[in-house]
Amino acid sequence: MFTLRAAVMWTVNDFPAYAMVFGWSTKGYMACPVCKKDITSVWYAEKVFYLGHRRWLPWDHEWREKDKEFDRNTERRLRPREWSGDEILEQLNHLDFAPFGKIKNVFDTLVGTILDIEGKTKDTIKARLDLERMGIRRGLWMNRNSDKAIRDLAFFSMKPNDKKEFLKFVSSVKFPDGYASNIARCLRHDIVQVLCKFEMIFPPAFFTSMMHVMVHLPEEALLAGPVNYRWMYLIERLLGELKKSVRNRAKSEGSIIEAWVQYESLTFCGMYLKDVETIFNRPQRNNDRAYLDEHEEMMKREHPSHLVVQKHCELFPQWFLDSVNKLKSSNSPTYSDELYNLAFGPIRAELFSGCNVNGVKFLGAARKDKLCTQNSGVHVPGGGESTDIDFYGKLTIVVQLLYKDRYQVIMFKCRWFDTNPNRAGSVKIDHGLLSVNINKTWYDDDPYILANMASQIVYLDDPKAGSGWKVV
Repeated sequence: MFTLRAAVMWTVNDFPAYAMVFGWSTKGYMACPVCKKDITSVWYAEKVFYLGHRRWLPWDHEWREKDKEFDRNTERRLRPREWSGDEILEQLNHLDFAPFGKIKNVFDTLVGTILDIEGKTKDTIKARLDLERMGIRRGLWMNRNSDKAIRDLAFFSMKPNDKKEFLKFVSSVKFPDGYASNIARCLRHDIVQVLCKFEMIFPPAFFTSMMHVMVHLPEEALLAGPVNYRWMYLIERLLGELKKSVRNRAKSEGSIIEAWVQYESLTFCGMYLKDVETIFNRPQRNNDRAYLDEHEEMMKREHPSHLVVQKHCELFPQWFLDSVNKLKSSNSPTYSDELYNLAFGPIRAELFSGCNVNGVKFLGAARKDKLCTQNSGVHVPGGGESTDIDFYGKLTIVVQLLYKDRYQVIMFKCRWFDTNPNRAGSVKIDHGLLSVNINKTWYDDDPYILANMASQIVYLDDPKAGSGWKVV
């Protein structure tokens, strides 16, 4: 007999439920359970707002010395200190629990304010009056030139025509599967600067508790560690494999146990089987660069420099087959059936609209219009002898080359955009963002790449550059 004890390691919940689980109210002057009493909270427009995000900036950052752009004060304070587990445990017996209310998320707050949506915007008359009381951002004060005070349209709000263009752009945005939900892309340094920029633009009413906790999300993600140690995919996959081993549904547990014992036994015995291919003695992949380099050096000796690439592409297949036949006739230890099948060439080609490469889903551009996601963007880094230009394009079709003995090679046929910086109207760089002209193509006579060479990218419309331009 023994006493079994259980402990809750972590929970996944939204911010209002945080108050119930953690025991700290998520509203009021101390709404942040990380900053606790050291949070910068102020009462304006009958609400509590949370400012002071410059505390997370480096000590020598220029924004710490600015006052007019923020709350008319310079920032000399350091970031709130992190509480130890013992200190938090000591406070648990002294906390008062409070009911939680409905809290708007970050998207509603940001978009509602920019689009000036009634009922969702934080740029209200009370918020403008608070700016007057604080004596900051005179351009956002109420207009009192007429008989009554009028709230003019703020510089960060959009006019009707701008709203249409913005919504048109948002409706055209398509991300790859799983891209938009990847919170790990939020970096600690970036989110602090973003919140500080927001403080220079939006009124204090904009900074609810949901906006403030954004500064802690990267730290929470780092504290939890890599997501692959916390998700359920591995367990679900294993459970699926175990369920497949069930033969007697009346004794499902016994079937799973027997199948697992067989798997472990075969894995253990595989360590000592020398004449059978197992996971422990699989041969390494062939190094095909040796043949390519050898033939290329031969072409350099026999042909002028401007014909080397052309002759290399034309003559290599037959030269490669002749070289492998010589290895076969001489019983060379480097000869293998895989090498001969590769030199013999493909016997059939099959076309597909998409495939998965290294866990990333690629789909042809013809299917993107039917989906709300975008999986056709392709990027190949440069690294040739004459240029380091990166190549950008879109996948059009997937080609599967079938060889003898069921060997196969997957290739991508792409539509490559002209990214040569020496040509006018091909690429633009604005504020560190690269835009490409999709109306100009490149390498139309050489559109194929190996599937494992491609990395996935996203193309977004470039409203500033106009039609035909995409931001990478």
